[in-house]
Amino acid sequence: MGGLFGKPKTPKVEAPPPTPTVDASAQQQQERDYMARRRKARKTVIAGGNAGTGQPGQTGSKTLLGQ
Repeated sequence: MGGLFGKPKTPKVEAPPPTPTVDASAQQQQERDYMARRRKARKTVIAGGNAGTGQPGQTGSKTLLGQ
């Protein structure tokens, strides 16, 4: 009975697509730009203080919502 059914045919395996290459200098430049933006944002938060509240110099005071 072994001759009645042949060996199963295996499908051909396709090669995976090539991995994308990233230019090392471009990646380093993106990382430097990202870190520069983070430093700039951190400086503005530290230097700004209560700039958004409209009450400079009053820290730790309680305010009601909407005031």
